[in-house]
Amino acid sequence: MARSKLSPDERRREIILAAQGLFGSKGVKATSVSDIVKAVGVAQGTFYWYFKSKEEVIGAVAQEYAREYFASQIEIVKTPGLSALEKMQRIWEDSLNKYADNISLTNYLHSERNRDMHEQLVKENMGFLFPMMNEIIRQGKEEGVFLVQDIEETSMIFIAGLQGVHILFSSSMSQTLLEQRIKLTADFFLKGLGCTDISFMDRIQIPIIMPLDC
Repeated sequence: MARSKLSPDERRREIILAAQGLFGSKGVKATSVSDIVKAVGVAQGTFYWYFKSKEEVIGAVAQEYAREYFASQIEIVKTPGLSALEKMQRIWEDSLNKYADNISLTNYLHSERNRDMHEQLVKENMGFLFPMMNEIIRQGKEEGVFLVQDIEETSMIFIAGLQGVHILFSSSMSQTLLEQRIKLTADFFLKGLGCTDISFMDRIQIPIIMPLDC
């Protein structure tokens, strides 16, 4: 049965999604261009029509991952009826679940050799991160659970700290140590916001994170 004809944009996205799935199951390093075209069911020449190299499709997958990441987190922030702490908890859990599903890509982007790609993504995503964190901290201050002087400056410092959190984690780390560090990190950030709710870190649901060679 002949495949339906896709527009160039649809075909490009099909390749990106196939690569994203393979990076999640096999790892970025273990996935070849041949694997990607096989998963899509197209000729290798088709891949190179849309992407010059595997590195280029990795960049496109990273952008897709960031788009999905912020779409779900913005939805959390805008959910009516949730307190600031409930939103913070859901954001942490959503981030951890996405990390578990995309551990190889995340580790790949955080490696020293890919610093330029990672920094570019961070710059592009500040437009999502800053207003999102600003809104949660403002709500928390209004609710009396966050004790901060300057909401915007605090948001910027909070975000800057989150950008470096990855150095605390390793794909070779045991699940027990990983969970301990995640909870202590969450506790550290909340105390920085003046929050004294010590039960917060115990409420975070942490997924099983399986190591993959990036």
